[in-house]
Amino acid sequence: MMFRENIVHMIRGKKVLVLIDAATTGGTLKSALGTLKFYQGSVVGIAAIYSVARAIDGIEIRSLYSLKDLSDYASYSAEDCPLCKNGVTVDAICNGFGYSTI
Repeated sequence: MMFRENIVHMIRGKKVLVLIDAATTGGTLKSALGTLKFYQGSVVGIAAIYSVARAIDGIEIRSLYSLKDLSDYASYSAEDCPLCKNGVTVDAICNGFGYSTI
């Protein structure tokens, strides 16, 4: 993750609240925290709509919904995915850009 040079002044030396829609594996947050540290921003908190993790790098994640609310949520690597192991194919992807068939 990188920021354009023209907005670095909005991060350097500032207290930053990280906002994310969903924190599941923590990868995106770890990348964001590393980038903010690189640009000398000080992370004061993390807020999410949904979070599986309770903290990243010692910073508590405050979320509206958690695993208690979606108790059957699961995240798998490709090697461990039960659908992949059973040969179930994916025919569409739904993300922030919408629904796309494959």
